[in-house]
Amino acid sequence: MERDFTHWEEFLTVLNERLQQPLPGLEAHRQLVPPERRPDLGKAFPEKRKVAAVLALLYPKEQRIHTCLIRRPSYPGVHGGQIAFPGGRVEAEDRNLLHTALREAEEEVGIAQHLPQQAVELTRLYIPPSGFEVVPFMAHTAQTPHYILQASEVDEIIELPLTDLLKPEIFSELKVQTSRGTLEVPAYRWKDEIIWGATAMILSEMAELLR
Repeated sequence: MERDFTHWEEFLTVLNERLQQPLPGLEAHRQLVPPERRPDLGKAFPEKRKVAAVLALLYPKEQRIHTCLIRRPSYPGVHGGQIAFPGGRVEAEDRNLLHTALREAEEEVGIAQHLPQQAVELTRLYIPPSGFEVVPFMAHTAQTPHYILQASEVDEIIELPLTDLLKPEIFSELKVQTSRGTLEVPAYRWKDEIIWGATAMILSEMAELLR
């Protein structure tokens, strides 16, 4: 059943009630994980890995709840040109993983670190091609953010209405170009955007929280 969240307080009530239950976790990830990674889903992450944290910020805009995604600049490498959440690698000065996500979001898209409220850690995932463990944090703010892009890290902002994730027609099996060639993967096709990989897996868990 699709929800149509138009009232911010109603949305927060539903979300907070749902967060008292176990996270959808691996079951949600399994729906959007690329096929070659399915056998390793749920296994322990490699001991030698890098760690990054990302921020999934929820906020009201035009009477709908949105989240902020970014498009990375095109460059040679695993994630060039892809759609992602604001975030990045843990730095030595970071107090904790949430601080990493907030610091990176401020640097990349200008979200002030005091703005997000009630941050909740979602299910972690591992990205074999880049060797990163990704720690997603979902938070919210009643203010529609004013974005300031860091041009070296972000080409553009994509504001995605959360309820669109609940529509069956947004889900597709699509061929995408990667650093390893052409792959057929489960993905979200929203407008002209193709969202797949780790970002789609995180969105899948967020969508399950709203069903």
